Amino acid sequence: MRYLRPFIVLVFICILIVGLMPAAFAAECPDSPNGNHEWVSAWEGTWIDSCTLEGWNWQVCWWCGATTDKVWAVELFHTWSEWETVKEATCSSTGTLIRTCGDCNQTETMNIPMAAHTFDDLTVVVQATDHSSGTKSHTCTVCGYTEEVPYDPEGTLRRGDNGSAVRALQQQLIDQGYLNKEGADGNFGQITEKAVKSFQSAVGLTPDGVAWPQTTARLNHDFSDWTVISPLTDFSRGEHQRTCKDCGLVETEITWPDGTLKRDDSGDVVLALQKKLKDLGYNVGTPDGFFGAKTEQAVMDYETANSITPDGIAWPGLMNMMGIPGYEDATSTPEQAKAETEGPAPSDQTEGCARSISILENGTIEVAAVFCTQHAPLASAADAMPSQARVTMWASALESEYDAFLKQAATDGDKAIIQSERASFGEWLNAHEAYLRLVHPDDEDAVNTALADQLLRHCQTLCGLRHPGFTLGSGQTVMFDTSPSAPDRCLYEETAVENGSVSHIILCGVHRAIANASAVMPAAQSRIIWRASQDGMFNGAPIASDPGNHDIITAELGTFERWLDAYGALITYALPDDPEAASTMQEEALMEYTIGLCGDIAS
Repeated sequence: MRYLRPFIVLVFICILIVGLMPAAFAAECPDSPNGNHEWVSAWEGTWIDSCTLEGWNWQVCWWCGATTDKVWAVELFHTWSEWETVKEATCSSTGTLIRTCGDCNQTETMNIPMAAHTFDDLTVVVQATDHSSGTKSHTCTVCGYTEEVPYDPEGTLRRGDNGSAVRALQQQLIDQGYLNKEGADGNFGQITEKAVKSFQSAVGLTPDGVAWPQTTARLNHDFSDWTVISPLTDFSRGEHQRTCKDCGLVETEITWPDGTLKRDDSGDVVLALQKKLKDLGYNVGTPDGFFGAKTEQAVMDYETANSITPDGIAWPGLMNMMGIPGYEDATSTPEQAKAETEGPAPSDQTEGCARSISILENGTIEVAAVFCTQHAPLASAADAMPSQARVTMWASALESEYDAFLKQAATDGDKAIIQSERASFGEWLNAHEAYLRLVHPDDEDAVNTALADQLLRHCQTLCGLRHPGFTLGSGQTVMFDTSPSAPDRCLYEETAVENGSVSHIILCGVHRAIANASAVMPAAQSRIIWRASQDGMFNGAPIASDPGNHDIITAELGTFERWLDAYGALITYALPDDPEAASTMQEEALMEYTIGLCGDIAS
């Protein structure tokens, strides 16, 4: 057994070699110029019909006559005609081709693929905006099939684009620190998309990575001149603002008077300040030329001792009071600096914005608004801006008002009230935008104008609440004439005046009657009838007849109610000494809102 296994393997190898030799030799042709066989087909059989041959088939080498094994086969030899079209292909069905054998009349068919649609011109279904794609559609003139095609507003750049426009975008991102210098290659890839997202997040835009016209406009601002908000003095920093004429972005810059010293500064002047404070008996530790916590506290102690608001900042005027060399020109006293900062308010402007609603005798409500010195330049700049830019500008101004409100808040509970109203207003504004697009489906400017007006009004209101004490004279409450001469819907007219505006709302017959009733009832009951009026307006209105619009209308009314409650809480917090202020201002807001709905729904 020990020798049997190797013997079997050896025999198998020999059999394999012998079996392969004929094939190896058969692969070579002794007569062919290249040594390879050239085979032709040979038959030995019978024609079953005119086109079918049955029998043995094998291959014969053209050069040497070598043959392959015979195999039994059936072969067809049709004589086909040219293909003929028996059914044309259309955009909704395939066509058919047919050909016929001239010997046996057998036929063969083949499908023609469906033809392409014959579309008419593209028409806009959903208008593109400066920050979103739109939709166009076209219809096949043959079968009626409609195809929708997304499209971007002109100038939009997105991932996959390339060329000089992309390179210019990348250079702007580099200039503002969102992209490395090596990134300007003209190809809009993942890195550029990420840079665009970062920029969009930084300026409050939706971070989708698409360079919409809104995004590129924000990269290249056309700013107005700086407007001084707070002047620079020897005892205070200055603040000024400017507004982009295209997009409404408000940019604020803080400036410090030359020579001001504050926490973390260092140098010989800090050392001189420390030595002076030490000589005056204030604890600065060992003078080392670094403005740290001890130096800051010593400055505050000096300020307190001299009846100056203790902020721990060594203003130029403070340095001059101490007699430190180099500050001889900072001669203002703290009282002079304060007067220079505040200054007398112009007769036609206020410390804070003010709005007042007056009811006139002719069925008209007058809304008078006066801008403060901070918001008047924004209102002036808004006149030349596109509507989307006004939305951006007033949204930015409103956020600044909320931030200022939070800084004034003394407790966490106060801050919670402000944040709740802020969130509720934002929720309603989003729902209101969806509602406005329902009412004005093809008018982006009307939507943006309405949103900008809402932001402006609320910015004025918050500004006024932060600076209480200023009111405009209110007209006498009178009973309206409810005769048929009233318009069938409320009308709104606004007139711009210097540093403010005056709006006249001409009430329809229904709302004159409601205004009459609400004038003689408590605010809580008045709110109920104004709210019922809203439901009445939507009942039977064309936009409410479509079930698909129900959720939008429900969200519009529901979010407004929630905001109105949060708004009342904010007014109560801001005006604690006026228990009627919240209900009165809530009623005014509800009345203005309802009258606005009346104009929208009826138009």
